[in-house]
Amino acid sequence: MSEIIEEIILNEPDLEKAFVIPGESKGYLAISILARGQGILQLGSLHRRWTRKQFGKFFLGGNILHDSKREEINYFFHPGDFKPPLNVYFAGYRSAEGFEGYYMMKNLGCPFILFSDPRLEGGAFYLGSDELENKVKETILHYLDYLGFDKKDLILSGLSMGTFPSLYYGASFEPHAIIVGKPLANIGTIASRGRLEAPGVFNTAFDILHHQTGGVSSRHMLELDQRFWNVFKQADFSNTTFGLSYMKDEDMDSRAYEQLVDHLCNTGAKILSKGTAGRHNDDTDTNVAWFLHFYHMVLEADFGRGDE
Repeated sequence: MSEIIEEIILNEPDLEKAFVIPGESKGYLAISILARGQGILQLGSLHRRWTRKQFGKFFLGGNILHDSKREEINYFFHPGDFKPPLNVYFAGYRSAEGFEGYYMMKNLGCPFILFSDPRLEGGAFYLGSDELENKVKETILHYLDYLGFDKKDLILSGLSMGTFPSLYYGASFEPHAIIVGKPLANIGTIASRGRLEAPGVFNTAFDILHHQTGGVSSRHMLELDQRFWNVFKQADFSNTTFGLSYMKDEDMDSRAYEQLVDHLCNTGAKILSKGTAGRHNDDTDTNVAWFLHFYHMVLEADFGRGDE
């Protein structure tokens, strides 16, 4: 049997914040859970991450938002050139922890925030308790204030799973622009289609459905769809530009693009859109190219950033 280098005992209150394992010992990390009494013990994911102590999580500038249930959403802020706009990018589905789109956003030259969702297998669409969702909004507001900006200097964006929070939180901010590639709005519908119409396309949708609603019935699917639309339809988008790079043969949420356009046409929003032939996971390069093209159009026309 290998030698035990160190034994650390933690009680539940110790787990309210991430515990930093001292030292630089090399070897394996084994974790045992001990409990007593009656009831149900629920275990979530256990995360082992690099720490930057007081300078950030993951790496410099990174941080973790969590609620009282210990559900997490991670973010990273880069100040860019401190000039408008503040670009917010929500990562798509990814099973690896970390941040997506760093160089893509950095190359635009603007201040930016990257968000990632480490829950479940590859993310839970950035939905959560009111506490967790409010922390996402407060983070964006904090950096708008830090930079001396307001909502007219804000762009929300994302690809695939990241389109949902761009649109969902966009309804709260009513920003200058919302730019998305492969838009998804109806999570319940994605799960519903996964049974017969599009089996195997995105099985994680069933986990997300159960995680967000506590059930898997048709009623729960409709409830999850309406959670988005009840918020989105309350917003005033009369001063917002939408860049929608969509897939013509979308097989995850086949109604999202048409529903978004049908609603936005009556709001006074400016709509830029381009369809790419293929299903959701096809021809990502072309879809992202149009996503970035919309970004450059907005930055050049509205912020004078044409040479960047």
